[in-house]
Amino acid sequence: MFHVRIGCLDRKPLFSNPKLAQAAVDALRFYGQSRINLFAYCIMPDHIHVLMALRQEQDSLGRWVADFKRWLGKFDVQFQPGFFEHVLRKQEKLAVVARYIVGNPIRAGLMAPGKPWPWAGIMGDCEQGDG
Repeated sequence: MFHVRIGCLDRKPLFSNPKLAQAAVDALRFYGQSRINLFAYCIMPDHIHVLMALRQEQDSLGRWVADFKRWLGKFDVQFQPGFFEHVLRKQEKLAVVARYIVGNPIRAGLMAPGKPWPWAGIMGDCEQGDG
């Protein structure tokens, strides 16, 4: 399982545009039906957090990130080269990491606690999982 962070080129807040933020959510949900197990995500103005696992052993995280970036490139979204990844250790609780991810907008001062961020979500099976 991976916590992946993908940044916009030059930290531009491209996902402040609701249409681009929704395109990113749509792409994650699409891949969540095919290549990845999507546990949580958060689209921030200048980067994306994804908590996920690859479904196929022969797939690679780098290949998936490249395909995800290419898909959003159709909307003129440009990303920094590479990406950050954190492989979850066995003792890390999936639901705790998911809550951390969706709490990013609060910690960044983009929204008040208790308000939903429209471009973040925790998938149902994640809340029950314990890593």
